Amino acid sequence: MSRTLRNWHIAIGVIDLILALVIIGVAIGVPAARLSLPLFTDYAGIHVFLFNLEVIWFLAAATIIGGIVHLYYALARRTWHRYYESIINYKYESDGSVFARHVNPMRWALYSIIYPLIFWPLAHVSGITNVYLLVALTVMSAILAYAAFHLEAANRNVFKSRNITLAPIWLGGLVWLTIWVIVFIYLGFGSTLVAFPWYVWTAVVIAFILGISIGCISLLRYTRYSKMWRSDWMVERAYLCNEIIYTVLVVSVLLIGAATT
Repeated sequence: MSRTLRNWHIAIGVIDLILALVIIGVAIGVPAARLSLPLFTDYAGIHVFLFNLEVIWFLAAATIIGGIVHLYYALARRTWHRYYESIINYKYESDGSVFARHVNPMRWALYSIIYPLIFWPLAHVSGITNVYLLVALTVMSAILAYAAFHLEAANRNVFKSRNITLAPIWLGGLVWLTIWVIVFIYLGFGSTLVAFPWYVWTAVVIAFILGISIGCISLLRYTRYSKMWRSDWMVERAYLCNEIIYTVLVVSVLLIGAATT
């Protein structure tokens, strides 16, 4: 199992880095693909233009960080492997801390970085140009990763005690719903004023659906009706699949759309 996980991380790391090279190459060769969008702020009722921000570099940063971290997961030596085995195969157990079995804090630490970096361009192309709102929504998207981590930590002994705590997922779900309500309000209202390019709606809908799937993975893990999802390996594979599909589809749609529209 350890070797299989290592291969998964190597594959995802290589795909991320290849995607990063494509993003950088297209951004250099096709300036329109850089998605240069305006940033504004409001002060005393005055709408003030700040500067244009090339959000394509957020996507490049997300894929570079993701690629490096996944390759580190796979290629780091004894320290990482002991730690990772404690999560997946229970060969090394801690003294009851949050690093005990059924918890993978490193996953959520990574997601708290790469998902906000991908979300900012999504929100920006959706017509949200107020810098304060963009920062707030991006920070909220990082908080989602903490809520998911807290869900795992709070339920790390659930398969022994069967006492399930779902409060973190409801809190995270409320934050997630708030984020997407704001995004869709801006998209819906903006569509009455301007015609958004096809890739904006496509990327937003893909991100929205895959965001739902992450929540479904978390819920299925703690349901009493599916033994399959009690396997940490099954859960880890589901998260890895979701991550790479999300990254490749959202980034590719934004990149191709911006370069060809």
